[in-house]
Amino acid sequence: MSFLLPAVPVVVGDLHGIFTRIVALDWLLPPDIPLLQVGDWGWYPWRVDAWGRVAASLRRQVYFIDGNHEDH
Repeated sequence: MSFLLPAVPVVVGDLHGIFTRIVALDWLLPPDIPLLQVGDWGWYPWRVDAWGRVAASLRRQVYFIDGNHEDH
């Protein structure tokens, strides 16, 4: 199986649930550039609602790879 992203992504890491950084990048980059968050995204059960609100406002695809601080 192959997995191709629609464009070369901007790679970020270790956000630890500080989703305002994703919002800032969303406004700085052209909307066709995806974001790839590698490790320590901040996917905690108590942050799911916050991420849902942020995700609904984004103009792009965001992909992530969990890190050692993920709790799911």
